[in-house]
Amino acid sequence: MKPFVKHGHRVGLVLVMWLFICFAWYYIQPAERLLHMSFFRLSFLYFSKMNLVGMISAAIQTYIWGYIAVATWFFASKIAGFKK
Repeated sequence: MKPFVKHGHRVGLVLVMWLFICFAWYYIQPAERLLHMSFFRLSFLYFSKMNLVGMISAAIQTYIWGYIAVATWFFASKIAGFKK
């Protein structure tokens, strides 16, 4: 498996785990729910409610952002001349 795919998968899964913790925190700690919803609406495309559809949509987008972050890191490392 190529390092890009391997690292992208790992970073994507970590970000999705953080997302699930954030979703759970929305229901555990009811303070500042409006702020929480505003953050999710700004962060994810077509996010409207804290329900199963919103969670799945946000998880898919978060996983993809993990790959984008790793691709950016690999590209910047290559330009800067860092060795692996």
